[in-house]
Order: sequence, then C-alpha cells, then structure tokens
Amino acid sequence: MLPVLGQQNGWIYNQSAAGAVNRLVGHSVLAFQPSSILMTVVIVTIAVVAVGAAAWMVRPAEVSRDVRGGQFALGILAMLLAGSVTWFWHLGALLIVLASVASLVAGHGVHRPRRIAIAGWAVLLATGVAAPLFIAFTSMPGLIALSHSWLWWPALQLVSAPALAIAALFVVLAVALRQQMVYRMGSEPLITTASVQ
Repeated sequence: MLPVLGQQNGWIYNQSAAGAVNRLVGHSVLAFQPSSILMTVVIVTIAVVAVGAAAWMVRPAEVSRDVRGGQFALGILAMLLAGSVTWFWHLGALLIVLASVASLVAGHGVHRPRRIAIAGWAVLLATGVAAPLFIAFTSMPGLIALSHSWLWWPALQLVSAPALAIAALFVVLAVALRQQMVYRMGSEPLITTASVQ
C-alpha cells in the first residue's frame, strides 16, 4: 500500500497533496522521473497525518448533525489529500464537503465559523472556477513552451491552487472541530463513580 501512497505524480491535473508537493519541487510534472526516498517520506507522512487527524476527530459521542457532517467532510478532504492521484473529476466529492461546511457554518455548530466559510469559498472558487478555466485554455504544446520559460515554476504553484485550498479547508475545519470538541468536553459535567452512588 505504501508504494501507491508514495506515488510521485506531479501532473498538472493531480490535485492530491502528492501532486502539489511534486509540483513544488518540479518533479514528475510533464514526464515521470525516478522516485525519491525523501519525496516518498514526505508524501506518505502527509497522507498518514491527514487520515489520522480525520479519524481522531470522530468520537462515538452524541454531536449535532452539523458537527457530524463536518467530521464527514473532514474525512472526504483527507481522502482527497492522501490519495496518490486526485484528478479533477474526483473533486465532485467536494460538493458533499461544501454542503456540510455550509450546514456547519449556518447552524453555528462551531465557534468562529467565519474561517471555515472563507476556506470553503476558496475551495469553491479554486476548483469550480479557476481550475475549469485553466483546463479549458491549456494545451500540451502550450505547457511544453511554458516549461522552458521562467514562468514555469510560478505556473505550477498556481496549478496547485485547488490542492492548497483543499488543504487549507482541511486544516481550518480540523482546528474548528477540535476546538468544538474541547469546548464540549469542558462544558459537560464530569461523571464519577462517587456522583453515581
């Protein structure tokens, strides 16, 4: 399983964390290049942290539907980030995430939902507006010509905007859900064996 998680594919349509990391260092973008142990370690670490954080946030406790939806959204975001390849058509799952985020924000299920709303809008604009425009106006000859200019590296980072927006929403949502969990745990009365008797 780890060789698949650590796949090094920086192709411009790959919006996983692995794709963004590969484009950051200009690795395996237009053609596959030999794997790097350091890149594999970084990519697998990001994947394990994302999936672990999402799993850690879900508790077998009674929470509101909005919060449970936020936890589900966090799992979907972790899946998109941790996958070795997340093509643009995989991003249809973001509709579930955005609906969950909208419900969480509207229902005031977390403290300070403004950050979540801003990150949600960033995901919507990056994946729903910027990425389709980029795809519509990009050609292979154009990419090859761009790869020979000084604009190549900045263009690759711009191509990673959807992945970076997804990562930002993941972090903001995880922090908000964690704060909500800590707040909830602090406000519940502590039940001990002495209080039951």
